[in-house]
Amino acid sequence: MPPRTDEYKKKVSERFVGVPKSKKHKENLSIAGKNRVIREKKELGILKLGYNKNGCKIIDEYSRIYNTPFVHAENGGEKWLGRYVVDGYSEKINVVIEIDEPHHFINNTLRETDISRMNNIKEKYGCKFIRVKYNKNGTYTEYMNEVRDNAFDSNQTT
Repeated sequence: MPPRTDEYKKKVSERFVGVPKSKKHKENLSIAGKNRVIREKKELGILKLGYNKNGCKIIDEYSRIYNTPFVHAENGGEKWLGRYVVDGYSEKINVVIEIDEPHHFINNTLRETDISRMNNIKEKYGCKFIRVKYNKNGTYTEYMNEVRDNAFDSNQTT
């Protein structure tokens, strides 16, 4: 397909002015826009995704503990769930791992934006969460694990 001219794009755009868009349509537009920006930055060589290398090691440890693969920034890329990017994700068991550095907390309480984001992912994708607090001194503490007691019983090997 030949590249579309600016004139063609303008005509198509004008044709849809004032047409109501569903929530799903708007979300798809948002995702498409983000993906376009990422693709363009990769092509230009200016995309630098920041991630916590120690967090990837922590996620790898959960892969070993639960005998299931979790994708993360160093082994396949951080997973996009709709408009959200998560630190670690296992498609096999539908579990998200978030590594929360100090900037995710206010007065030692997880920020409301992080809580809202987590709840949106749970509602839309049915994921369970494991949250790990990563401290400045390099230590980490698991402070939420929605799957520890029963979700993996049938998946663990004997």
